[in-house]
Amino acid sequence: YDTAVREALEELGSVPDVAAALGSLVVDWGEEDENKFTVFFVETTANNGTWRAKLNEEHTASAWFALSDLGDGDVELHPVVRQLTSMSAIEMIGR
Repeated sequence: YDTAVREALEELGSVPDVAAALGSLVVDWGEEDENKFTVFFVETTANNGTWRAKLNEEHTASAWFALSDLGDGDVELHPVVRQLTSMSAIEMIGR
């Protein structure tokens, strides 16, 4: 988790306050070990729109989306995020 926070800080400039850590999921989207990602699920206080990312050069844009808005295939997503859109919240956080 700490490594994920450091990576987020590097790419986003800051991270929103975390109200609760909900769980994690290892996602494998390829045949190589380096294609495994650990996705952490957190509840954040940023849902009111007050937090804004300050992206580094690796990114061109950011936005908040409801998970239900991403499943239709109209939005270009990272393969891991695309895989997550096909899962229920219970599957993602193991509840």
